[in-house]
Amino acid sequence: MTWLEKTPSAAVGALSAMIPRLSAHESRTRANEVAVGRGIKPGTWIKKQLQSWEKDARGGGSLVKKAPGRGELAAAGIGLKVVKRG
Repeated sequence: MTWLEKTPSAAVGALSAMIPRLSAHESRTRANEVAVGRGIKPGTWIKKQLQSWEKDARGGGSLVKKAPGRGELAAAGIGLKVVKRG
């Protein structure tokens, strides 16, 4: 059995739906890297962009999302089992 057969269809659909958004995000990121490297944009923009990248590198950027709750996971067909430590 392959991973695709084991993965809930809601998860596969969500991943497929994100591909265009991820591609657009990567394209914007590359364009910003070129703009910073070549000094195309005004100086304050470059400083803000560099600060944004620093924030992302520390894990505090806009890409950080809260984990879905038990109800959202159940709606997607994903079971949650709590396991005690020790």
